[in-house]
Amino acid sequence: MRASFYELETNRAPCLDLDSFFRYDFNKIGCERRNGYAYHGTWAASLLQRITPSGASSTPSSDTPHVLRKNGLATNH
Repeated sequence: MRASFYELETNRAPCLDLDSFFRYDFNKIGCERRNGYAYHGTWAASLLQRITPSGASSTPSSDTPHVLRKNGLATNH
């Protein structure tokens, strides 16, 4: 399961409550926002299946080079 948004600097997934303040604990936001907005989901699952070879780790090592292709999918070389 992945979050919809992540902070680039911290890699944390913020949730925005109706009071316009970020919360980092999903349980700290109001019930309406928690149940009415899809902060978390499995959207990346199909993408990871397309770009990750069978049997390979979905998290490349830090020394693995990455290239961004024209279609926007990151691939390993």
